[in-house]
Amino acid sequence: MAMYDHRTFRDGVNWWVAQVHGQSGHGSGAGPHPMNAEFVLFTCLTMTETKSRSAHIPLGKLNAMSHESIVHFLQVAELFPSRIDMSPYNTPDESEYRNADHLVDDAGLKWAIRAKRVPSRGGEPLADVVVEVVCLDDSALRRDILMQTSTTLDDFRLYVGKHTAAAELVAAVRATYEHIEPDEIQRLAAASRS
Repeated sequence: MAMYDHRTFRDGVNWWVAQVHGQSGHGSGAGPHPMNAEFVLFTCLTMTETKSRSAHIPLGKLNAMSHESIVHFLQVAELFPSRIDMSPYNTPDESEYRNADHLVDDAGLKWAIRAKRVPSRGGEPLADVVVEVVCLDDSALRRDILMQTSTTLDDFRLYVGKHTAAAELVAAVRATYEHIEPDEIQRLAAASRS
């Protein structure tokens, strides 16, 4: 992953920015060791006097891990000596999703689901409609899902119901993000302190 990968997310009532600020390698014996971890800074947007926190995460996983995993990393992160201000530039704007279907999942995360037409790019479009599934509480959790025909989403809603269709789409998107177990998080946190 590139330096300065960025993620904005909510933990409880507080909003945080997580951003990659370096990479490192761990290993035994003579080096060099391959890069296998990234140094991430967390800054709270809602508690503006709070110092930032830091943690090491697996290489390339900042925007690929589940919401629960990023929250676990935040919980084990160490206090940084100062506050590093960061901007939440990739946070979804709820006002853009006013006309979307909305759902709050079992984890309490707010989601917006909307269909949009696919513009043709010099030929036949890949699909008539793309369903955009966006978590309004975590900037990394978003996917576009290609629909087979322009009526596929409507047919799905009619068949299972609008709420169930939204829940199934959210579950499908959530399943594409990696869950990192707390013991892996603890091992990485211990390795970063040694």
